[in-house]
Amino acid sequence: MYVAVRRYEGVTDPAEAARLVNEGFVPLMRQVPGFVAYYWVDAGDGVMVSTSVFQDRPGAEESISRAADFVR
Repeated sequence: MYVAVRRYEGVTDPAEAARLVNEGFVPLMRQVPGFVAYYWVDAGDGVMVSTSVFQDRPGAEESISRAADFVR
Protein backbone atom coordinates (compact mmCIF):
# COMPACT_ATOMS: atom_id res chain seq x y z
CA MET A 1 0.00 0.00 0.00
CA TYR A 2 1.05 3.57 -0.72
CA VAL A 3 -0.33 6.77 0.74
CA ALA A 4 -0.21 10.44 -0.12
CA VAL A 5 -0.70 12.77 2.83
CA ARG A 6 -1.47 16.42 2.18
CA ARG A 7 -1.83 19.34 4.59
CA TYR A 8 -3.93 22.40 3.76
CA GLU A 9 -3.65 25.58 5.82
CA GLY A 10 -5.85 28.66 5.91
CA VAL A 11 -9.16 26.84 5.46
CA THR A 12 -11.78 29.36 6.57
CA ASP A 13 -14.87 27.16 6.13
CA PRO A 14 -14.14 23.50 6.94
CA ALA A 15 -17.72 22.39 6.21
CA GLU A 16 -17.64 23.94 2.73
CA ALA A 17 -14.19 22.50 2.08
CA ALA A 18 -15.46 19.04 3.07
CA ARG A 19 -18.44 19.42 0.74
CA LEU A 20 -16.20 20.39 -2.17
CA VAL A 21 -13.87 17.49 -1.46
CA ASN A 22 -16.71 14.95 -1.18
CA GLU A 23 -18.53 16.16 -4.27
CA GLY A 24 -15.59 17.01 -6.52
CA PHE A 25 -12.29 15.54 -5.41
CA VAL A 26 -13.22 12.11 -4.07
CA PRO A 27 -14.86 11.11 -7.37
CA LEU A 28 -11.59 12.04 -9.13
CA MET A 29 -9.60 9.85 -6.71
CA ARG A 30 -11.93 6.91 -7.27
CA GLN A 31 -11.04 7.02 -10.98
CA VAL A 32 -7.31 6.55 -10.28
CA PRO A 33 -6.24 2.92 -10.76
CA GLY A 34 -5.39 1.24 -7.48
CA PHE A 35 -7.56 3.53 -5.34
CA VAL A 36 -8.31 2.06 -1.89
CA ALA A 37 -9.51 4.88 0.40
CA TYR A 38 -9.57 8.62 1.02
CA TYR A 39 -9.74 10.42 4.37
CA TRP A 40 -10.31 14.15 5.00
CA VAL A 41 -9.68 15.39 8.55
CA ASP A 42 -10.27 18.77 10.17
CA ALA A 43 -7.14 19.25 12.30
CA GLY A 44 -8.43 22.54 13.73
CA ASP A 45 -7.19 26.12 13.45
CA GLY A 46 -7.81 26.25 9.70
CA VAL A 47 -5.77 23.13 8.96
CA MET A 48 -7.15 20.17 7.01
CA VAL A 49 -5.28 16.94 6.33
CA SER A 50 -6.04 14.40 3.63
CA THR A 51 -4.78 10.87 3.18
CA SER A 52 -5.18 8.96 -0.07
CA VAL A 53 -4.48 5.22 -0.03
CA PHE A 54 -3.52 3.27 -3.17
CA GLN A 55 -2.41 -0.23 -3.99
CA ASP A 56 0.68 0.99 -5.81
CA ARG A 57 3.05 3.92 -6.15
CA PRO A 58 1.82 5.10 -9.58
CA GLY A 59 -1.68 5.56 -8.14
CA ALA A 60 -0.37 7.59 -5.20
CA GLU A 61 1.69 9.74 -7.55
CA GLU A 62 -1.30 10.30 -9.82
CA SER A 63 -3.32 11.44 -6.80
CA ILE A 64 -0.69 14.08 -6.03
CA SER A 65 -0.96 15.45 -9.55
CA ARG A 66 -4.77 15.48 -9.44
CA ALA A 67 -4.79 17.13 -6.02
CA ALA A 68 -2.56 19.94 -7.28
CA ASP A 69 -4.86 20.51 -10.26
CA PHE A 70 -7.98 20.42 -8.09
CA VAL A 71 -6.63 22.96 -5.59
CA ARG A 72 -5.62 25.36 -8.35
